[in-house]
Amino acid sequence: MAGVTEFNDSKDNLIMNIKKRDGRVVNFTHSKISNAIYKALVATGKADYPLAERLANRVIEKMVQHGYGSTGKVAIASVEDVQDMVESILIEEGLSETAKAYILYRHERRKVRDEKMRILNKKVLDEVDKVFDINSLRVLAARYLLRDNNGEIIEGPKQMFERVAILVALPDVLHDSQLFNLIGDHNQNIEEAEKYYAKIDDFDLKLKIGDYYLNKYHFESLIRHYVSLAKIGRMNVGFKELLRMMAEGKLSVYEERIKEYYNLMVS
Repeated sequence: MAGVTEFNDSKDNLIMNIKKRDGRVVNFTHSKISNAIYKALVATGKADYPLAERLANRVIEKMVQHGYGSTGKVAIASVEDVQDMVESILIEEGLSETAKAYILYRHERRKVRDEKMRILNKKVLDEVDKVFDINSLRVLAARYLLRDNNGEIIEGPKQMFERVAILVALPDVLHDSQLFNLIGDHNQNIEEAEKYYAKIDDFDLKLKIGDYYLNKYHFESLIRHYVSLAKIGRMNVGFKELLRMMAEGKLSVYEERIKEYYNLMVS
């Protein structure tokens, strides 16, 4: 049911929010219902834009009748609630073949979600998981995602990209004007910094840049980059002072740099 024209939102939504499968509450988009119905119509040889829009409006009316989005109500429809109502409206309209196509579409999507969750060892998929097809996730799981001592996957693609973004941003942090000396005429205690190699486990997830926590591998990389720059006189501060500045949030401005690198990888 792919490769068809997408609808745009054509009117203000009576339903303001919807609950995603991962528990997030997001803005409701009327056109997503129209598009899903239209794809089901196309699959059964009934490519009718106005019909899909009319059926989508009926779904919204039914949602309002059930208390979703009406004044004074706090109930928020889930994705499954909306899809159940789409099926109901299609059957009520006598479009049994289209209803079957829609049900099959839901079933196939569910199979894909279940397989993705199995591969990633997760109960809920996030927005990044959904971008990748199953084969891509298998490659990521086999080669790149972190595992625990029992071989169980302990991160998803989103966490992997965040981890990489932090790693890429660490040299930027060390080139901050508070830390970096372009002339190269500062002497620092390199041996003191190198002693922290034996303490990387103690610093696992203890330091952060903005909201991003550094794991022990990030910390090891931080030591390595610091020592490399300190050996050529480029560090203005000692390693202990660097850690103090990070702990006090004085380098949190690089949170935005991490986000930039992350967005480059997932966009």
